[in-house]
Amino acid sequence: MNQPTIVIIERPQDWRVMYDDHRQAFELSRPAELAEAVAAWIEASGYKKSSCVIAPRSTSCFFAKLTLDSDADVRDRSAMAFELEDHLPVDAESFVADYVVTDSESASHKTVSAIAIEHLRFIDIAEAFEAVGIPVRSIVPTAVLAARSIAHRHPASVDARIWLADATHFDSIGFSDGRIAAWKHLPLDSDAILQHIALDIGSDQKTYIISDNIDTLEMLKSASLGSESMGESLSDHIQFGAAAYLADQSGPWFDLRRDRLAPTDRLRALRTQLRFLAIAASLFCIAVAAGGWYRKSRIEAEVASVLNRQQDVFKAGFPGTKPPAAIVRRVRSEHAKVIGSRGTPAVNVPTPAARVLRLVLASLPTETRFRIEGISINDGSVRLDLQVRSPVDAGKIASSLSVAGFNVNPPVTNQKDTQTFTSTIEAQWKGRPSVDDQNVDDQKEGPS
Repeated sequence: MNQPTIVIIERPQDWRVMYDDHRQAFELSRPAELAEAVAAWIEASGYKKSSCVIAPRSTSCFFAKLTLDSDADVRDRSAMAFELEDHLPVDAESFVADYVVTDSESASHKTVSAIAIEHLRFIDIAEAFEAVGIPVRSIVPTAVLAARSIAHRHPASVDARIWLADATHFDSIGFSDGRIAAWKHLPLDSDAILQHIALDIGSDQKTYIISDNIDTLEMLKSASLGSESMGESLSDHIQFGAAAYLADQSGPWFDLRRDRLAPTDRLRALRTQLRFLAIAASLFCIAVAAGGWYRKSRIEAEVASVLNRQQDVFKAGFPGTKPPAAIVRRVRSEHAKVIGSRGTPAVNVPTPAARVLRLVLASLPTETRFRIEGISINDGSVRLDLQVRSPVDAGKIASSLSVAGFNVNPPVTNQKDTQTFTSTIEAQWKGRPSVDDQNVDDQKEGPS
């Protein structure tokens, strides 16, 4: 795994912290003191804080096997909690549980495995580690961590029985199709082992044994014929199982970091990614703002340059005269005066496209349905590209333009499909404004 694996293991007298290959025991009982001591040990050892897994010991957990109606919804956690309450010595408000369906092939019922812990025993521990910067990703019993590791490393065990033993007790976990279907915590006693084997429904299953104690391993192997010991240590399996939970929380595996034990910040696991996303969004906004400011500066510089050139031309043409604010209007006015003083008739200027466009739009018939696909206006010349229902409609539009004062060429119409024709109408506005007319328009429209 790429990220370091931190496991906080509950033991009868103390807590054991596993950081990859490093182990350290802490005898502190108060959650805040324990979390601070673990954080100090990680920092003093030169390690990096990262997400951890809290592993309750087997005696802190409850296991139950439920038989439910086939239509029961396991995702309804409130209903499942009250169903599980009948099988546990604590009430539904005191525990947090997780459920895995182990058998749903029957048409009338389904079998569900449930693991629960009392949430008050672990909520302070989880919050204390969160407070010192060690996020708690999962809360999983040590036996389940080891079972997930074994199922991953040894595919043959997905329908087998696993015994996980220490010096005084052992856990018997039964798999069914890769899911935990049975779990018992028993004293390490020969009679208890034999009684368990005799009563175990899955007694014909192959048994895999894991124990760090050689004497315990031999005693269990002699009690279960056909059993097989695994070379890895129990600690290694716990560590690997925790790493698997940190890397992937999906699949049919129990995780009690939920409900009352759920993190207050549900996005804590994504905090780093969200921080990078926020930084990227901020940089994007800054880039957009900077781009807008740069574009605005360029436009302002171009406008200032054009204005300076206009003023230079005005000063050259009218020496000793202060350039006015509306230079274009002043130049047109002076030009009109010069033309008038010479007795010359007003000269023609280009026909404003805006005026011609208003005339075209005002002259279009309202009772004919058509669509304008394009319009081009150049010094009074108009080209209309239309979609009409028939050539007759194109003729009506041409007639309307003619009545409004345009010289109209006959429409060029082509059939596009069974219901549509395309038509091109070219026309020329008969009127042509003079300089005086242009000055009137400028006064209406404001300074250039």
